[in-house]
Amino acid sequence: MKAIQNKLTFQPKVICSFISALILIALIPDTYAQWMDRSPHAYHSSSFLHHAAFYSDDVFTAVGSHSTVLWVFRDMDGLQQAAFNNVSDVNYSLTGVHMVSETEALIVSHQGVLFHTVNRGMDWEQFELSGSPLRGIYFFDEQNGFIYGDNGLLLCTNNGGSDWVEIQSDTGHRWNSASV
Repeated sequence: MKAIQNKLTFQPKVICSFISALILIALIPDTYAQWMDRSPHAYHSSSFLHHAAFYSDDVFTAVGSHSTVLWVFRDMDGLQQAAFNNVSDVNYSLTGVHMVSETEALIVSHQGVLFHTVNRGMDWEQFELSGSPLRGIYFFDEQNGFIYGDNGLLLCTNNGGSDWVEIQSDTGHRWNSASV
């Protein structure tokens, strides 16, 4: 039993990405094919799913390579819908997402950028937070959260993400995932 637990603790990102991809495919059968073809960059033939976050049973967001974001939600008639968009014309690798509401999300990128939308990705605010890759974002509640990344990077907020403060983590290693 201990060996299995150790093996899982070293690979949670792989397991979560796999589970997220399965959920994505199961909820909307044609989504995976669309995800593969949605890159705005002509030299890329596919986008890879890196992370997904649920706001409710009916609403979730998935992020991936090539600045690609997928929103899955129910419309006013109760029908499940999927909407693709991009955070930027620049080719960002999106690595983590936190859903604040059905229409608001915070997304981090491998390039050290935080993206924020309040209208399901129609418009994006962009904030340069770090020269190091950001790997994920987690909130305890509406106000308190953190971002983790490479070189032991930890950023903390206590005002819903308006301001971020770096916390000394005493490690130079990459943080791949977080759980509280």
